[in-house]
Amino acid sequence: MKSELDSNRCEPAAMLEVAEQTRGPKLNLCGFAIYCTAVVTALMVWVSGTDGLGPIDDHHFIRTIFQGNEFGSYVMPELGRFFPLTAQEYILAAKLFGPSGQLFYFINALKIILLGGLLFYCLAQMGLGILASAILWSTVIFSMGIANTLFRLHAGDLNALILMLVFTLCILKLHDRQDSEYTWLKGYAIIGGIAFLLALFYKELIFVFGLIFALSEILRAYLIKKSRASVFIVVILLISVAYIMFYGIWRYVNVTGSYVEFHSISAWNVITLFAISDPFIILMVLPVTAYRVTTFLRHPECYSIYDSMLLAACAYVSAYILLGMFNSYYLLPAYAFSICGLAG
Repeated sequence: MKSELDSNRCEPAAMLEVAEQTRGPKLNLCGFAIYCTAVVTALMVWVSGTDGLGPIDDHHFIRTIFQGNEFGSYVMPELGRFFPLTAQEYILAAKLFGPSGQLFYFINALKIILLGGLLFYCLAQMGLGILASAILWSTVIFSMGIANTLFRLHAGDLNALILMLVFTLCILKLHDRQDSEYTWLKGYAIIGGIAFLLALFYKELIFVFGLIFALSEILRAYLIKKSRASVFIVVILLISVAYIMFYGIWRYVNVTGSYVEFHSISAWNVITLFAISDPFIILMVLPVTAYRVTTFLRHPECYSIYDSMLLAACAYVSAYILLGMFNSYYLLPAYAFSICGLAG
């Protein structure tokens, strides 16, 4: 006998009924907020108490802003790297208050508030129980990548994750359409588009999120017989394509070397190392996404926006595997789509 879910396929009413039957205790926002606040406060105290500079990359500050020289930006034709917004918040703070290691780590402490708050707000939209929400929230906050980037001032992946969470939150708001006022919907679309655009300048591969998510949403609109994808989705696709063209032209005209050539390792080693540093994504998100693909290929009506998020996150992971590149914080931006996609 087929299960209730199979027999009813993915009809909204049946899905809602099954979800209500299988969902855990209703999310206690107060209890969840207390837990998140306690963890964020502890991390803030830990990070803001750091006074000094680390041995990796921070030496660029010592020979520039600490000597009264201009820092410039991370645009490196000799390595093919283009992430000009990385570390610029510290440069601005140094110009306003003077360079100080403690000041820089205080800025990182403020980022913890943004990260924890955005994760909390995104998960609060999903309707999960307090235990499931706390586990998913903690998966990101206590990840190896977060611990690494909090003490590496020149790793822009934390900023990219924060911006991707803003982007994801705006997608959820636009999808739910709980606000009937057109002004609110337009505001979410503008904020989401700006967040995605800024994230592109913290990591070159961020375009993968926009490209795959937008293409997946266009395919979903076609499969479920929706007339067309939203204007927001089309704009995100155009931004991604424009970035690819811009970066391609920049590489062709200016680039003389390749960062990948110095750091590339075998695909199997990349998968193994990511499985150690990001087991949630490798051992949970990838298999669940593969299962969801087999589901909506058989039943297109089951195809949801959360599947599009998971597909985009997996594409981002696959890009690093194909390039043969690993670092414990490289997959941080993928947590925005992974967490909300899995929760959805």
